[in-house]
Amino acid sequence: MSAQPDSLAPNPLCRLWTRRSFGAGVLCAAPAWGWAQVATPLVMRVQAHDLARYQAYMAQRSPMDLDSMPRAGLTRHVAEMWLFKVAATMGGCGCSVQYQPYQADTTHARAIAEVVAGRLVSDPIAGFREDSRYAGQVGFSDAVLRGEDFLVGIYTHHSRADVLGAREVARLRELTYVIARSWEVDRRVLQAKGLRWIEADNWNSALRLIEARRADAILQPFSMQARRALAADGYEAAFVPVPGFMMRFGHSRHFTVSLRHPDGPALLQQINHGLRLLNERGFVQRLWLASGVIQADTRQFQEVA
Repeated sequence: MSAQPDSLAPNPLCRLWTRRSFGAGVLCAAPAWGWAQVATPLVMRVQAHDLARYQAYMAQRSPMDLDSMPRAGLTRHVAEMWLFKVAATMGGCGCSVQYQPYQADTTHARAIAEVVAGRLVSDPIAGFREDSRYAGQVGFSDAVLRGEDFLVGIYTHHSRADVLGAREVARLRELTYVIARSWEVDRRVLQAKGLRWIEADNWNSALRLIEARRADAILQPFSMQARRALAADGYEAAFVPVPGFMMRFGHSRHFTVSLRHPDGPALLQQINHGLRLLNERGFVQRLWLASGVIQADTRQFQEVA
């Protein structure tokens, strides 16, 4: 995706800029749909499977086509990657956001460390303000998903009839939940609700523990896949939520931008400007509805409080 310059004529809202990571171009402080800019690459690293899903979802469509929002394949991570790209572009970064995969399977913990250290300017997968791993070294965007809207399902392997057959909140309070060792916000949520949990090394091992019956469930956002499964294909497609129940996760999600990176402060301002424009257009709300993270009926589910 690249933005084509309308013109390089002088514009009082724009200034020429040169950055080590962005290159050279024209940056507009208050862009609209027709701002003048020369798009330069801004490369962001993401996990290979997230990139594959994002590319499959976008297919031949432009990310700037905000009116077309098919539900099939729109996972939470795909939604965040799309939102990040559009917010940065509309906010006036003067860049073409490009996604490349990490060369090896990479945990979100490593992505956080890269941003905190300033080796990456930002992460297109949102995080939580309360996560101590950010250690005061990042700036947080405006909320991309408000805490009051963040209801999650109680996910288990489709073979776990003992869990999926639960009909009372009391039964779900007896379960053993699993979290990755670095998920301190999930730990805080479970601890506040007085629930039991065990730790796994990472995301994949957490799911394996559920299938092996060493844990029972994991908290995850709802989706629009069949049976609200975690994904449309692959191993994650085998995990579905207990019907009719939800938890309030209660923590908002934000894009994080490195304060150590020389381009961090400017990019944070641009992302926030883009998010405000997208909220005004109703795009952000439509995105979460289309992805299934927000669903009208889940608010009527029994809450495991």
